[in-house]
Amino acid sequence: MRKRFSWKPFTSFLILCAFLMILFSGLVLYIAPPGRIANWTHWMLGPLDKEQWQAMHTVFALVFVAAAVLHLVFNWRVLLAYLKTRLHTGTSNRREFATASLLTVGVLALTLAGVPPFSTVMAVGEWAKNSWAGTETEPPVPHAEGLTLAQLAATTKQPPDKMLSTLERAGVRDAAAGITVGELASRNGLTPQQLYGRARATAGPMPVN
Repeated sequence: MRKRFSWKPFTSFLILCAFLMILFSGLVLYIAPPGRIANWTHWMLGPLDKEQWQAMHTVFALVFVAAAVLHLVFNWRVLLAYLKTRLHTGTSNRREFATASLLTVGVLALTLAGVPPFSTVMAVGEWAKNSWAGTETEPPVPHAEGLTLAQLAATTKQPPDKMLSTLERAGVRDAAAGITVGELASRNGLTPQQLYGRARATAGPMPVN
Protein backbone atom coordinates (compact mmCIF):
# COMPACT_ATOMS: atom_id res chain seq x y z
CA MET A 1 0.00 0.00 0.00
CA ARG A 2 1.28 3.42 -0.98
CA LYS A 3 2.30 5.58 1.96
CA ARG A 4 0.03 8.56 2.56
CA PHE A 5 1.50 11.97 1.80
CA SER A 6 2.51 13.69 5.03
CA TRP A 7 2.06 17.46 5.04
CA LYS A 8 4.02 18.20 8.21
CA PRO A 9 7.44 17.00 6.98
CA PHE A 10 6.63 18.49 3.57
CA THR A 11 6.15 21.89 5.22
CA SER A 12 9.41 21.56 7.16
CA PHE A 13 11.33 20.66 4.00
CA LEU A 14 9.66 23.54 2.14
CA ILE A 15 10.75 25.99 4.85
CA LEU A 16 14.33 24.73 4.57
CA CYS A 17 14.38 24.91 0.75
CA ALA A 18 12.84 28.38 0.71
CA PHE A 19 15.36 29.57 3.30
CA LEU A 20 18.28 28.30 1.20
CA MET A 21 16.90 30.02 -1.92
CA ILE A 22 16.45 33.29 0.00
CA LEU A 23 19.98 33.02 1.38
CA PHE A 24 21.60 32.31 -2.00
CA SER A 25 19.66 34.93 -3.97
CA GLY A 26 20.28 37.46 -1.19
CA LEU A 27 24.04 36.93 -1.46
CA VAL A 28 23.86 37.39 -5.24
CA LEU A 29 21.87 40.61 -4.91
CA TYR A 30 24.33 41.85 -2.27
CA ILE A 31 27.08 42.00 -4.92
CA ALA A 32 24.96 42.61 -8.04
CA PRO A 33 25.53 45.89 -9.94
CA PRO A 34 23.06 48.79 -9.65
CA GLY A 35 20.02 48.65 -11.92
CA ARG A 36 21.36 51.27 -14.32
CA ILE A 37 24.38 49.08 -15.08
CA ALA A 38 22.62 45.71 -14.88
CA ASN A 39 19.96 46.79 -17.39
CA TRP A 40 22.40 48.58 -19.68
CA THR A 41 24.86 45.68 -19.95
CA HIS A 42 22.24 42.95 -19.47
CA TRP A 43 24.24 41.68 -16.50
CA MET A 44 23.76 38.01 -15.69
CA LEU A 45 25.06 35.61 -13.07
CA GLY A 46 24.62 32.09 -14.31
CA PRO A 47 21.50 31.81 -16.47
CA LEU A 48 19.64 34.62 -14.65
CA ASP A 49 19.69 38.40 -14.95
CA LYS A 50 19.25 40.77 -12.03
CA GLU A 51 15.45 41.06 -12.39
CA GLN A 52 15.14 37.27 -12.29
CA TRP A 53 17.34 37.07 -9.18
CA GLN A 54 15.16 39.74 -7.54
CA ALA A 55 12.01 37.86 -8.52
CA MET A 56 13.43 34.63 -7.08
CA HIS A 57 14.33 36.37 -3.82
CA THR A 58 10.90 37.96 -3.43
CA VAL A 59 8.85 34.89 -4.39
CA PHE A 60 10.76 32.51 -2.11
CA ALA A 61 10.49 35.00 0.75
CA LEU A 62 6.71 34.79 0.33
CA VAL A 63 6.91 30.98 0.07
CA PHE A 64 8.93 30.96 3.31
CA VAL A 65 6.32 33.08 5.10
CA ALA A 66 3.44 30.95 3.79
CA ALA A 67 5.19 27.71 4.78
CA ALA A 68 5.97 29.13 8.25
CA VAL A 69 2.31 30.03 8.74
CA LEU A 70 1.32 26.53 7.61
CA HIS A 71 3.85 25.07 10.04
CA LEU A 72 2.24 27.04 12.89
CA VAL A 73 -1.21 25.83 11.84
CA PHE A 74 -0.08 22.19 11.89
CA ASN A 75 1.58 22.61 15.29
CA TRP A 76 -0.76 25.09 16.98
CA ARG A 77 -1.77 22.63 19.69
CA VAL A 78 1.83 21.94 20.67
CA LEU A 79 2.62 25.65 20.60
CA LEU A 80 -0.48 26.51 22.64
CA ALA A 81 0.33 23.83 25.22
CA TYR A 82 3.89 25.13 25.47
CA LEU A 83 2.69 28.72 26.01
CA LYS A 84 0.18 27.60 28.67
CA THR A 85 2.88 25.68 30.50
CA ARG A 86 5.16 28.70 30.48
CA LEU A 87 2.39 30.97 31.72
CA HIS A 88 1.60 28.64 34.63
CA THR A 89 5.15 27.75 35.66
CA GLY A 90 6.85 30.97 34.67
CA THR A 91 9.69 31.15 32.25
CA SER A 92 13.03 29.74 33.36
CA ASN A 93 14.95 31.57 30.68
CA ARG A 94 14.16 35.18 31.47
CA ARG A 95 17.75 36.36 31.18
CA GLU A 96 18.22 34.62 27.85
CA PHE A 97 14.97 36.04 26.49
CA ALA A 98 15.83 39.55 27.73
CA THR A 99 19.36 39.33 26.31
CA ALA A 100 18.13 38.15 22.91
CA SER A 101 15.50 40.91 22.82
CA LEU A 102 17.99 43.62 23.78
CA LEU A 103 20.49 42.32 21.23
CA THR A 104 17.85 42.46 18.49
CA VAL A 105 16.82 46.00 19.39
CA GLY A 106 20.47 47.05 19.67
CA VAL A 107 21.44 45.64 16.28
CA LEU A 108 18.42 47.31 14.68
CA ALA A 109 19.19 50.68 16.29
CA LEU A 110 22.89 50.60 15.41
CA THR A 111 22.13 49.50 11.85
CA LEU A 112 19.68 52.36 11.32
CA ALA A 113 22.16 54.78 12.92
CA GLY A 114 24.89 53.67 10.51
CA VAL A 115 27.35 52.64 13.23
CA PRO A 116 30.25 50.25 12.48
CA PRO A 117 30.49 47.34 12.03
CA PHE A 118 26.93 47.33 10.70
CA SER A 119 27.57 50.29 8.42
CA THR A 120 30.64 48.43 7.16
CA VAL A 121 28.45 45.60 5.93
CA MET A 122 26.47 48.08 3.84
CA ALA A 123 29.63 49.86 2.67
CA VAL A 124 31.13 46.58 1.46
CA GLY A 125 27.92 45.83 -0.42
CA GLU A 126 27.98 49.26 -2.09
CA TRP A 127 31.64 48.77 -3.00
CA ALA A 128 30.85 45.39 -4.55
CA LYS A 129 27.94 46.85 -6.53
CA ASN A 130 29.88 49.88 -7.75
CA SER A 131 32.89 47.76 -8.72
CA TRP A 132 30.90 46.82 -11.83
CA ALA A 133 30.82 50.47 -12.93
CA GLY A 134 33.27 51.77 -15.52
CA THR A 135 33.53 53.91 -18.62
CA GLU A 136 32.23 51.09 -20.80
CA THR A 137 29.47 49.88 -18.50
CA GLU A 138 27.91 53.22 -17.50
CA PRO A 139 24.95 54.33 -19.63
CA PRO A 140 24.95 57.92 -20.97
CA VAL A 141 22.08 58.61 -18.56
CA PRO A 142 20.54 56.34 -15.90
CA HIS A 143 18.15 53.77 -17.40
CA ALA A 144 18.91 54.90 -20.95
CA GLU A 145 17.52 51.57 -22.19
CA GLY A 146 14.04 53.02 -21.63
CA LEU A 147 14.62 56.00 -23.93
CA THR A 148 13.51 56.06 -27.53
CA LEU A 149 16.21 56.53 -30.15
CA ALA A 150 15.00 60.09 -30.66
CA GLN A 151 15.30 60.80 -26.93
CA LEU A 152 18.70 59.14 -26.77
CA ALA A 153 19.93 61.22 -29.71
CA ALA A 154 18.71 64.41 -28.02
CA THR A 155 20.27 63.40 -24.70
CA THR A 156 23.64 62.63 -26.28
CA LYS A 157 23.40 65.61 -28.67
CA GLN A 158 23.52 63.59 -31.86
CA PRO A 159 21.38 64.24 -34.93
CA PRO A 160 18.61 61.58 -34.90
CA ASP A 161 18.90 60.96 -38.64
CA LYS A 162 22.63 60.36 -38.34
CA MET A 163 22.08 57.91 -35.47
CA LEU A 164 19.49 55.95 -37.45
CA SER A 165 21.75 55.91 -40.49
CA THR A 166 24.70 54.72 -38.42
CA LEU A 167 22.63 51.91 -36.90
CA GLU A 168 21.44 50.86 -40.34
CA ARG A 169 25.00 50.75 -41.62
CA ALA A 170 25.97 48.66 -38.59
CA GLY A 171 23.38 46.06 -39.58
CA VAL A 172 20.79 46.90 -36.92
CA ARG A 173 17.26 46.05 -38.09
CA ASP A 174 14.02 47.94 -37.32
CA ALA A 175 15.74 51.13 -36.16
CA ALA A 176 13.16 53.92 -35.81
CA ALA A 177 12.99 57.16 -33.86
CA GLY A 178 10.09 55.96 -31.69
CA ILE A 179 11.47 52.57 -30.61
CA THR A 180 13.19 52.24 -27.24
CA VAL A 181 16.84 51.30 -26.96
CA GLY A 182 16.01 48.21 -24.92
CA GLU A 183 13.39 46.95 -27.39
CA LEU A 184 15.62 47.52 -30.42
CA ALA A 185 18.55 45.83 -28.70
CA SER A 186 16.38 42.82 -27.84
CA ARG A 187 15.14 42.51 -31.42
CA ASN A 188 18.71 42.41 -32.69
CA GLY A 189 20.12 40.10 -30.04
CA LEU A 190 22.23 42.86 -28.49
CA THR A 191 22.55 44.47 -25.09
CA PRO A 192 21.60 48.18 -24.87
CA GLN A 193 25.29 48.86 -24.28
CA GLN A 194 26.27 47.11 -27.53
CA LEU A 195 23.52 48.89 -29.46
CA TYR A 196 24.71 52.26 -28.17
CA GLY A 197 28.24 51.39 -29.21
CA ARG A 198 27.02 50.77 -32.74
CA ALA A 199 24.98 53.98 -32.71
CA ARG A 200 28.12 55.96 -31.86
CA ALA A 201 30.34 54.17 -34.36
CA THR A 202 31.63 56.15 -37.31
CA ALA A 203 29.48 55.49 -40.32
CA GLY A 204 31.19 53.25 -42.81
CA PRO A 205 30.22 51.18 -45.84
CA MET A 206 27.08 49.14 -45.68
CA PRO A 207 27.80 45.56 -44.48
CA VAL A 208 27.82 42.87 -47.12
CA ASN A 209 25.41 40.02 -46.35
